[in-house]
Amino acid sequence: MSKKPKTYTRRKFIASTAGAVVSLGAAAGVNVAANSFSSLLNHYVGGRPTTVVKAEGSDSWDTNYYDGKFRGRNQAKQAATEVVSEVVTEGAVLLKNDGTLPLAAGTAVSLLGRYAADPVYGGAGSGTVDPADCVTLYQGIANAGLTINDTAFNWINDNYKNYAKADITMDSPSTATYYIGEIPWADYSADAQSSIAGTVGLVVLGRGGGEGGDLSRNLLQDLNSGISSNFKANSETANYEEGQHELELTKEEKDLIAAAKASCSEVVVLINASTSMELGPLTIEAVPAAHEFLQRRWDGCYPYLMYILTLSGVRICHMGDTCLYEGIYQKLREKGPFDVLFAPINGRDAARYRRNCIGNMTFQEAADLVGELRPGLALPGHWDLFPGNTATPADFTAYLSAKYPQQRWKMPGYGETVWAGAPAN
Repeated sequence: MSKKPKTYTRRKFIASTAGAVVSLGAAAGVNVAANSFSSLLNHYVGGRPTTVVKAEGSDSWDTNYYDGKFRGRNQAKQAATEVVSEVVTEGAVLLKNDGTLPLAAGTAVSLLGRYAADPVYGGAGSGTVDPADCVTLYQGIANAGLTINDTAFNWINDNYKNYAKADITMDSPSTATYYIGEIPWADYSADAQSSIAGTVGLVVLGRGGGEGGDLSRNLLQDLNSGISSNFKANSETANYEEGQHELELTKEEKDLIAAAKASCSEVVVLINASTSMELGPLTIEAVPAAHEFLQRRWDGCYPYLMYILTLSGVRICHMGDTCLYEGIYQKLREKGPFDVLFAPINGRDAARYRRNCIGNMTFQEAADLVGELRPGLALPGHWDLFPGNTATPADFTAYLSAKYPQQRWKMPGYGETVWAGAPAN
């Protein structure tokens, strides 16, 4: 007796077909994943044996990247937090200090600016940071024993979300925005404005950045081009100037600093950024240098120059290679005063000249020039660049200290960072 053929309802047929499709899709997905991660599967599950081949000359390299020195996630996270704290501490830069810092415990401070309440903790892409693990600026200032003006801070904290700020979406310029997002001083409440009088103003300026997204090099151009559907005209963009880029101060930021200077006893500006920041125009001036003679080319230009750089009000004179020549004192007096001056001290003599090793000022000449110009900080240069063309910087500093005892100088070590306003000698 023959079996009756099975009958399927439409619902059963669809269900069984869908199940087969899902199973086939899952199998295909597993196959693709297995191919993509075949090396890891082979290493941890088994398969072909793993062979480690050392490149020639790499025997002394430390290739033990993961040594398992932490017992568990919490211990590893604690160690990572300590490293980050060290990086943050060493990464803080004091650009200039006129004596305002450090602030004494109990000093009344007003945290001003959007980024006082909405700090930049990281950047886009792999620069992303979980704010939940961060100490806020408010907490840090309070922990330092300073008294915070809550009237101004609470108003900023309650209102900053009303002002759009940049959103650098990774690899998607069509959705990115480039607003700075600073709150106009005129928008602060009357109570917040009056509360800062007599306090130390801590103005926080912020800039975000990160992986996978460029900042705007021309805000007006990007706004008008329609490159992003989210970057649209608002009250901030109405103040953009032709050619203004994202890393320079906006009108709102300048107005905020001006208001702080008008009402606060002192003003400290904090740059909170995950990118670079232009704090003022950079100017470069050239002064003729005599290496070893003051020469001119056929076109009337000087082939050797010393440079004077001015950035954010700090003037740095780098004399490069030069000897003294008639008029050099007067030229540098007219360009000064300087916050920092680098002077070559390796000198010159007949033996070096005969082998075409062109010389510079002696350490005595350099010290006398420094003593005359009186820069904020003097540093000897060109004393250990080439074998056979060296000098002893201690001779310069000793002579300078004996003859010009009020002159500040610094003899930094290799790789040491020197701040113009830091203690010297």
